[in-house]
Amino acid sequence: MFFYYIGLAADEQRVVIFYALFGGFLGLVPFIVDLIISDNSDLPLETMSYENNSPLPFLRNFWVQLVSSIVLGVLVFLRVQYTQQAFVKAPSFHLVVPLGSTFADKAANAFLSGITGGIFETIVFWGFFFPTCYAVLRKNGFGKVEATIISIVFAAFVFALYHWWRYGYLITALIMVFAFGLIQGILAWSYRSMLPLFTTHFMNNFAVVLLTLTAYSVLVFV
Repeated sequence: MFFYYIGLAADEQRVVIFYALFGGFLGLVPFIVDLIISDNSDLPLETMSYENNSPLPFLRNFWVQLVSSIVLGVLVFLRVQYTQQAFVKAPSFHLVVPLGSTFADKAANAFLSGITGGIFETIVFWGFFFPTCYAVLRKNGFGKVEATIISIVFAAFVFALYHWWRYGYLITALIMVFAFGLIQGILAWSYRSMLPLFTTHFMNNFAVVLLTLTAYSVLVFV
């Protein structure tokens, strides 16, 4: 009834359900278990919450993390808007909100895309694959530096592979997705928090849908 009320078609309903299950079982559940029963300070990212164990001292303050994460998100939005090129493809929807405004409809769709593709994907790839890979490598004798680098590259590779499987891309676009994944992994390691990952991925998807973009760039720093 809820999906029907907000105007989602059957195929779009399945997309939302997929992301909820995808993020819930591969990301959120391990986070909750870790939050309740575990305290492994060696992991580069333990929970979805803020953690004050960043290797960069100035990022150990919650408010610094929050403000800088918001700034990063705004910069991603402006970069996508300015270049008209997305970092990562975003799922699109056709919500109709009871405001009688085309822009309101588009904004609602952009927000839903940011939540589903942006936040749930972040939970899975950097809340599950990244720290899990790190923990396995450390258990098998790898040093912290080697385990961190391999884990970031692995999570970024799986992230790109997922987007190829789900959406299909040209090789140049996949390189962009992989590069964006590397940036996300570096942010996860630097912040020890999901905040900057959520804001940057959310704002990419939000901008892509709000601005109706279809172009993808290989250049990360412009």
